[in-house]
Amino acid sequence: MEPLFRIKATNTLEEYKRWNFELSGKKQIILMLVLYLLYALLITRYLLLYKLNPLLYAVCMLFMAVFLLFLFLYKNKLIKTVYYSNGANLKCPIAEVSFYEQFLEINNERSYSKFFYEDIYTIKETKTNYYILTALNQGIILLKSDCPPEFAPFLQSLKFRSRKP
Repeated sequence: MEPLFRIKATNTLEEYKRWNFELSGKKQIILMLVLYLLYALLITRYLLLYKLNPLLYAVCMLFMAVFLLFLFLYKNKLIKTVYYSNGANLKCPIAEVSFYEQFLEINNERSYSKFFYEDIYTIKETKTNYYILTALNQGIILLKSDCPPEFAPFLQSLKFRSRKP
């Protein structure tokens, strides 16, 4: 049986970082900003209530900024650790994804996977990539530049079959 589309999927650290940011990074940045604002309000209230030195306020705000920077750096280190822990991706970062009528197959030199479209968790699209998630934290990264123009409507039709609640 001949596939409808054959697309190369390249798993690089840069693409993995984009994937991570798209799936959870935006929410985490918003959460960190909200926490920072709540902290600022709490410190301001405490400062006004007890009439403390404004220098203490500046030190507290600086501490929180440094803490948020530490969280950001730690997350980047964690992303690299997870990426480099996947030996299969490092040895074979390029896979071929074949799309058929009812399923897709992922092949590289070391592995083979098959997913029926109704088992796909969800499909996300950004300006540069398509993310086909087979679970909440697993999936396939496809660069739009590697996809033919007629692939976009096909992928849109698959979105209606995904099982995300």
